[in-house]
Amino acid sequence: MTPIDRAFQLYQKLPQDDDELKSEWTKYLTIVVSSCLENGIREILSRFADSTNQPRLARYTKKGLAGFRNPNPDRLLDLINSFDEEWGKQLNVYWQDQIRDSIRSLINLRNNAAHGQSFTAGFRDITQYADDAKKLLKFLHEQCRHP
Repeated sequence: MTPIDRAFQLYQKLPQDDDELKSEWTKYLTIVVSSCLENGIREILSRFADSTNQPRLARYTKKGLAGFRNPNPDRLLDLINSFDEEWGKQLNVYWQDQIRDSIRSLINLRNNAAHGQSFTAGFRDITQYADDAKKLLKFLHEQCRHP
């Protein structure tokens, strides 16, 4: 079971009448989902770097990826373009509106939650963002498997 699945499973066990607790858990879900997205991107691209059979280049790439944070759509697209501009074009076609907007919202909400700012999303929103983050990771994984 993934950390995302586990967190959502625990959310379902919350008392249905405790809106404050559910609201706080929604913030937690946002942080879990965004962290998994961030880590997943790094892992996928690190594995791709390893697959090049160029240890120096792989080590350099992984060191750069270690500092990759807050994968909003612009930062992610820049990162993907640094690997392959064709991948960036494919990503732009793939994520069109919904997935790109979900990722943007997810990262903005994570930053708001982490910095104590207003948080306006509900459980349904975060569920959609989690689904879209998983789709994006699957897409990136496929791109790196078949460059």
